[in-house]
Amino acid sequence: MNEPTFPPDVIEAKNMVAAIVESIGKIDEWLHGEADEKIHELFGKWGKLCAETESAKSRKFCGACEEILKECISFRNNIVAKSQAFTNTVEIDLEDINDKAGDNEAIKILLSHAIGELWNKAELPRLLFLFDKSAELETSIRDMIKYAMSA
Repeated sequence: MNEPTFPPDVIEAKNMVAAIVESIGKIDEWLHGEADEKIHELFGKWGKLCAETESAKSRKFCGACEEILKECISFRNNIVAKSQAFTNTVEIDLEDINDKAGDNEAIKILLSHAIGELWNKAELPRLLFLFDKSAELETSIRDMIKYAMSA
């Protein structure tokens, strides 16, 4: 049986969708690897610092807090950069994919699944969750620094 032959533009659109899916896969790997480790590490450092500190009203404690804050900010900046890079790429490619795919429903379904299911319902919420968790940690640390400085 002969498989249907697709025009070069449709094949290119399919390859562009595949690149988007691959990019989502790389973000997923980062989220379930390095990002998960980093958020646990940050909360672990904070918990350890609190458990081992006799008085929050010390320069040493505040200095250690500042170091954790720097890591939180760097982590959140990394989350934003990954999300923004993906979004920018998709914005640039989306119109081109639609133009090349024409009325090919299979490509449109693949693209819809990649953006709607893989990105919007899986990866983006996980990125937002980690962003919020690191912001929550930062707020706790800043509150403790304010407390330490107030006395």
